[in-house]
Amino acid sequence: IKSTFGARPGGIAQVVVQTVPGASCAIEHVLPNGRVNSGRELLPSRASGTGVVLWKFPIPSDAQPGQGRVIVSCNGVSAASIILTEP
Repeated sequence: IKSTFGARPGGIAQVVVQTVPGASCAIEHVLPNGRVNSGRELLPSRASGTGVVLWKFPIPSDAQPGQGRVIVSCNGVSAASIILTEP
């Protein structure tokens, strides 16, 4: 996971991943309360020709502030990172 940018509830968060070109990648966003964000923007994606995958997705308006997690899997290899839901 190259970078994560959290947001306030109702705002747009961003996750950028660097992997191999054409890799098939999936993402899961776990909110600070442990609930999984099921936003339609969190669909699997294929890496670009330079190996970059970018997801932009809304933080649910009812999310509690704190540290959540994003888990990304590309071609069977997973990585996790903290993402903040800001107050």
